[in-house]
Amino acid sequence: MYFSLPLVLGVKVMAVVFRRAKPRPAVEYVLGSPGQVDFTLQQVEYIPGRTELEVYINGLLAYPDLDYTVVDPKTIRLAEPLPESAELAFKVRSW
Repeated sequence: MYFSLPLVLGVKVMAVVFRRAKPRPAVEYVLGSPGQVDFTLQQVEYIPGRTELEVYINGLLAYPDLDYTVVDPKTIRLAEPLPESAELAFKVRSW
C-alpha cells in the first residue's frame, strides 16, 4: 500500500479493501429425451464474448466443439443424440 503523505509515528491508518465479488452463474436444468440433440435456452442468457457457457450432461462437463456446438445464443446442439434420458445443466457466467 502506498501513501502520498508521510506517515507520522503514533498515527493509526486503516485501509479497507473491497474486492469485487464474482457473480454467481445462472443455471438452467433440462431433462433431455433419448435421441434429442437440440436444446433451446429459456432461463439463462448466453452472450458470446461477454459470458461463458458450460454444458453438463448427467453432471459431466461437456467440451465445446467436441461434445456440443452453439448454433446461436439460444440454441445448443449436441454432437451425438442422447442415447437415453439425461439431465443437462447449462451454466452461464459473466466475466
